Amino acid sequence: QVAMSSPRGELSEHLLLARGSFNGRYILDCAEHNGGVPSSYEGERVVILAPFAREREEMRDTRWLAIVPDGTAIFGTPAAVKSALDRYVSRAATDSGLVKRLAELKPDVNSWSLLAMPGAMLTSHLRAGTLNETGTTLLRRVGGVSIGVHYGSKERVDFVFDADSPETATALAASLGEQPHLLPVAGTSQTRFEGVSVAQNAVRGSVRVKDKEFDTWLAAAYAQLSVGGGGNVREVASAH
Repeated sequence: QVAMSSPRGELSEHLLLARGSFNGRYILDCAEHNGGVPSSYEGERVVILAPFAREREEMRDTRWLAIVPDGTAIFGTPAAVKSALDRYVSRAATDSGLVKRLAELKPDVNSWSLLAMPGAMLTSHLRAGTLNETGTTLLRRVGGVSIGVHYGSKERVDFVFDADSPETATALAASLGEQPHLLPVAGTSQTRFEGVSVAQNAVRGSVRVKDKEFDTWLAAAYAQLSVGGGGNVREVASAH
């Protein structure tokens, strides 16, 4: 799941990729039968879909659906789907920055999220009151965040903050140690830091969450984000 900015605004484009064994022709035929408009892009069949009735209060974007022969379903706003199809048709190599950041994650993570955006944009999409003034100032000097989650008898949340300088990285690491609320999951009961370290401009660390405390914290976090509408939840879910 991807969100990216465009001339339409910050994080205005969104994309869902799913890899598997799909009966692409049948799925696209059904999409057309249910009101989708047939089209094509770069030789690939596309169905243009208006928002469903159940989501019109939250979703106003027209979206494209394509299923390419390698078994990848592509669904999202036109600009995002065009970008994905351009890469598919041209057989573009995987972005080297993405490969590098994925390689830094521990191999046993079950899910991961990467945020690559200026710190000022990152802080503007946080819920008000999430960070204090010191934390907000430091986060504005972060250019990327990587988060990996390992599920098991004890959930583990790994994080990497890419700062703009070794000095910022050192200050951020110190703040995480002194003010655990800067990483909200650390405020969950029965959690344990596995250590915060600094390497050049990066801050790395992990948090252990006992048993099902992570699920409880995650449900509470999304409930807070839902206050006043679902917009923030959608932004967080898309950015992650």
